[in-house]
Amino acid sequence: MASYKEVPRDQKMSADAPDGAAGTASNSAPSERDRNYDRKETTAPANHDSDDEPSPTHSLRMVDHYVTGRSLPTPPVMLRGREVLLAIGVFFLFSVSVGLFVVMVKDYMDPSKRACAKGDTAPCQPDTCLTAPCVEKAAFMLQLMNKSAEPCDDFWNYACGGWLARTSIPESFKSWGVGQGVEKRIKAIVRQLIERPIARDTPGSSERKAKTLYRACMNVKAIDRAGKTSLETIINDLGGWAVVDSWRKENWDFQKVLGHMHFTYWTNVFFNVWVAPDDKVSSKNVLQFDQSGLGMPDKSYYSMRADEPVVKAYKAFMGTIAKLLGAAHRVGDFVRKTFAFEKSLAQLHMAAGSNIRSSPKALYNNITIDELQTIAGSVNWLEFLHRLTPDVTPSTVVLITNRSYMGNISKLIEDTDNRVLNYYMIWRLVQNLASHLSDPFRKAVQAYEVAEKGTRSSIARWQYCLDVVNQWFGMTVGAMFVREHFPRDNRADVEEMIENIRETFLNTLNENPWMDSATKANASEKLQAMGYKIGYPPFITNMTKVDVFYRWFSVDANDKYFDINLKCIEGELRKMANKLRWSTTITCRWEMNPHEVNAYYTPVDNQMVFPAGILQKPYYTRNVPIYVNYGGIGATIGHELTHGFDNYGSHYDKDGNLNNWWSNASWTNFGVRTSCMVDYYSNYTVNNISVDGQLTLSENIADVGGVIQAYEAYKRAETRAGRQLLMPALGLTNDQVFFLSFGQSWCSKRRPENMKQYLLRNVHSPAPVRARGTLSLVPQFARAFHCPAASPMNPAKRCKVW
Repeated sequence: MASYKEVPRDQKMSADAPDGAAGTASNSAPSERDRNYDRKETTAPANHDSDDEPSPTHSLRMVDHYVTGRSLPTPPVMLRGREVLLAIGVFFLFSVSVGLFVVMVKDYMDPSKRACAKGDTAPCQPDTCLTAPCVEKAAFMLQLMNKSAEPCDDFWNYACGGWLARTSIPESFKSWGVGQGVEKRIKAIVRQLIERPIARDTPGSSERKAKTLYRACMNVKAIDRAGKTSLETIINDLGGWAVVDSWRKENWDFQKVLGHMHFTYWTNVFFNVWVAPDDKVSSKNVLQFDQSGLGMPDKSYYSMRADEPVVKAYKAFMGTIAKLLGAAHRVGDFVRKTFAFEKSLAQLHMAAGSNIRSSPKALYNNITIDELQTIAGSVNWLEFLHRLTPDVTPSTVVLITNRSYMGNISKLIEDTDNRVLNYYMIWRLVQNLASHLSDPFRKAVQAYEVAEKGTRSSIARWQYCLDVVNQWFGMTVGAMFVREHFPRDNRADVEEMIENIRETFLNTLNENPWMDSATKANASEKLQAMGYKIGYPPFITNMTKVDVFYRWFSVDANDKYFDINLKCIEGELRKMANKLRWSTTITCRWEMNPHEVNAYYTPVDNQMVFPAGILQKPYYTRNVPIYVNYGGIGATIGHELTHGFDNYGSHYDKDGNLNNWWSNASWTNFGVRTSCMVDYYSNYTVNNISVDGQLTLSENIADVGGVIQAYEAYKRAETRAGRQLLMPALGLTNDQVFFLSFGQSWCSKRRPENMKQYLLRNVHSPAPVRARGTLSLVPQFARAFHCPAASPMNPAKRCKVW
């Protein structure tokens, strides 16, 4: 669950929600500055830029209640080939469940296996849940398991070995897991919703806008007919591109092009700029700057050898696109010098796992525009920002994550020949928009992304187009989804779990031996002030309000697909500019689409958010014993709550402000415990590569704290609710099923060629480590499975923060 602060999307969009399959909407590299915390093994939902950059918050004042519309009948649709296969799979699972049910009923009717009566000495077994939800859930869990594995040696294999043996990663994905399975199911639902005829066909209808965009994206014949003309017009308006000989040095206007990159075409060059709450005054929105501008995912790629496949593919991508736009004899010069420039820029970037990048205090630098001008004089900052809003003045305060970086890029700009600056800046624009063009451009984008992600093919066009719609009209799509597919009772159940886990964490604070009383009191205040949102923002139950939300987005059925995307960029930038004029309101901010399979915690809001997408099977299942859901969605709730007290979130107070509420002694003790976690996880290796315990620290703290708090909350809830029935056929105690439910959340595979980059740059430990490492630090797990002392899942020394 990655930490991050609200930053804008760059127009780079993962093709698959969790993990970024081949076929992105565009390619502008994101900022690495992360401040929110989300649940995923990787943090790239469909409207996010990459594994470590979120989308902008959609600001709108909302009422503080939730309403779910009644289900509407779904019109009949013709099954496609894949849907037929899916139907066969569902039928098979149903058949397995029925067979399992029959076996369990026969066992239940066997007198030697009857339920136990109070004081009974005859052979019996505890009561078993034989309802349809329990049977179906048990069948699912059995299919995932490898019961021949020893849980005390390798719980991940025990929990997921059956799934691992039967599952292959789809050709267009770099990884696959149970989470992607949920997303696949939701995408199939959303596809039906978005392909229905437009119901509200008025000019201001956001449904009309979303479906018009989807249809334009699906109309590849029209896109191919349009060719490259629109992009060439933009390049010529910006003064041309040197690689295609349409540029003249004497006419080069660096300042003009820089402004258009960021505030017309939303393409990051050199840095990223966005609007978000001030970390020290969270009620105020401010402009913020961070490192960005790379064409490949992050700085680690530029340290690779020249013969690495991804580096060769990136350079080939650059050359192919340049040739498609008419370049001839300068292609080699363009590729060589532009890549060298990006490599120089990458050397100025701080690594994601560095001490500075993980310290919110080190990243907080508030300065005026005048001061920024002194630090980085190669840019006229007032002129640049006036392209976004005229409200900026020399005394306007902005936040920058690193003074040295801004100064260094200014010097890099000054020391670089104008031709190379033109090469680089127009390349970033072209890279960002190429996937909106005709077939040769799309194939070039896909060829590079297949190499970069380690996939075997690109995703289907409908999936790509659905991701584009989610990027620009996610709340419209979310409104359609929750109206028909999110039961109202789900929210009430999860709300009860949140309060139980909060109560448990409060007891943890009170019993904490290494915090003094004053720090405990401050922590308790923060915990009790922590807010939460469940399902979806309430305004989306009123489609008129959703239309208002997207009032700045102009979409016309006669527009080219390329031009619709430019209009959507314009609408998003207008929203961003207006945020500077508003005070922040926690109830207004919602940083994920309602149908995303994810969750997050925001330090500046001191708030957890659980979209409807993650409140689905297998994370949440209605009408099963409570320990099943506490091990699933409950551990996720505990995870997000614990983020408020990890090595990053602990710097923020109850009001979401960057403010020290710790005593020196308690903070020192906290540091001792987090250092233990760093060392512990750094001992894990995957594919002979070590896990970076510092890079993954916040997520590891949240994983361990989350499952412990969820377990204790389940035991407290069980005391109040009474003894829970056993799950059928598993042959496990209730406590064991709790941990099985948690472990199976991380059933996933990742392509070996992608794992290296994952370990270098992702703030989450790999899935096997999230299961093994987390539960090996949980003594309740070892007791539940009777693990021998010093066995892999019951180590002699444990680390514990919460």
